[in-house]
Amino acid sequence: MYDVLKLAKQVLKSEISALTDLESSLDEHFVAVVEEVLKIKGSFIITGVGKAGIIGKKISATLASTGTKSIWLDPVNALHGDLGMVCKDDIALLISNSGSSAEILLATQALKNLDVKCVALTKNIKTPLAQICDLTLPLGEHEEAGPLKLAPSTSTTAMLAMGDALALTLQQLKNFTEFDYAKFHPAGALGRRLMPVSALMRTGENIVVSRGDELISEVLANITRARCGLCIVVDADEKLLAVYSDGDFRRDWSSGKLMEHTSLKDLMRSNCKYIEGDAVVGDALAIMHEYKINALPVVDENGRVCGLLDVQDLV
Repeated sequence: MYDVLKLAKQVLKSEISALTDLESSLDEHFVAVVEEVLKIKGSFIITGVGKAGIIGKKISATLASTGTKSIWLDPVNALHGDLGMVCKDDIALLISNSGSSAEILLATQALKNLDVKCVALTKNIKTPLAQICDLTLPLGEHEEAGPLKLAPSTSTTAMLAMGDALALTLQQLKNFTEFDYAKFHPAGALGRRLMPVSALMRTGENIVVSRGDELISEVLANITRARCGLCIVVDADEKLLAVYSDGDFRRDWSSGKLMEHTSLKDLMRSNCKYIEGDAVVGDALAIMHEYKINALPVVDENGRVCGLLDVQDLV
């Protein structure tokens, strides 16, 4: 009977060991590649076959999302016409642990024929791939994990880690900010938090704005129509004065403050929270969380109301 946890831990130890060795062996080869990529006017082409190819797709995606223009190129299809997407202003990263895969070697030679600078991501600087490339990112020689020590495991872990180190180092050197990141991740949760409030706020008929002279019954009808939980009260210059929420209504009703002809100005809350339109959504969420509110008036630099940020639109 096998000890399942013991077997799994042995695999993890092998991969951790590979990463430790990789970290300690990182040297001027890495610096040279980074410096070269920072100079390119074109794209960073990534290619590989088999498991290395799968890792290459991830590396290319990480590069593209962190400020380095990158394209994944299938090495077989490259030899059947896809080289047309490559230009001499590009740099290519060719991934092969053994550095002897026939498809990669053929693709490398084809890229060099197009005057594309080539970088080998391979186990050492003596592999056939490293010998024909201009630069090399040596991974080191790592015994694969598992009893057979055949399936790509420690080697692909090292490839992936090297790709992350390369992409994220380039990101920092390019001064790629969280706002740049948000532009490339508009649909993701993180990207959404980094978007400007003005991009997600409600405007027009989707908000309720008042001068404070309506009856509370009218205000509640307008809040229901707009499907938002807040009425914004402004002065003659459209500057924020106060708010009144459906939560305020429930509290006032429970306390007996509401009368048939009660007007908004008698109950509105002047000590209200707000946010400027050029702030990020994450800041607005922090305010909502701290003060346990579901909506925030949005103002411009002069304090004039320009919209409403509702938590319903952020989930």
